[in-house]
Amino acid sequence: MNQNKFDRYFVDEERPILGEGRKGKHRRRLDIVVECSIFQPRLEYIFEAKRLRKNSCPIGEYTGEDGLQRFINGIYASECPEAAMIAYIQSDDCDRWEKQLKGKFDKDSENILKIKQKLQRVIVIEDIPYEWLSEHERATGKPILIHHIFLDCSGSVFLRMRSRSPSEISV
Repeated sequence: MNQNKFDRYFVDEERPILGEGRKGKHRRRLDIVVECSIFQPRLEYIFEAKRLRKNSCPIGEYTGEDGLQRFINGIYASECPEAAMIAYIQSDDCDRWEKQLKGKFDKDSENILKIKQKLQRVIVIEDIPYEWLSEHERATGKPILIHHIFLDCSGSVFLRMRSRSPSEISV
């Protein structure tokens, strides 16, 4: 029997967070949780996703209290050594948003982001060219590594894909 190396992992989306006095649809929700069933307690990897779109979804929402700061403040992944932020780029290009993200890190004079290590370019998946890693302090004393993943979801990426032949598109 050929066992798939991912058959012990489960993906959940919009998982509600218990506590905080919120009930029903007012509870905060984790965008994506990958859970491993091999170990007890079960290991989880948490992703928070944010849209980035000029004039409606600025970089401040990505780094703000409903984004990156949920990890830093221990609201999300408080026991996890690392987590990930996903940005769905819906306007402009990833280079513009990269500059804005780096600008937020550079201008964090009040230490809201509790940066221990600034953004470092990493390659986790070769087909995703916009990936970084940063490290942040938390009130618990346990730092957290954050993977930042920018996905180009603008119309231009689909136009580029349309112009390629099916053999050029890798899945």
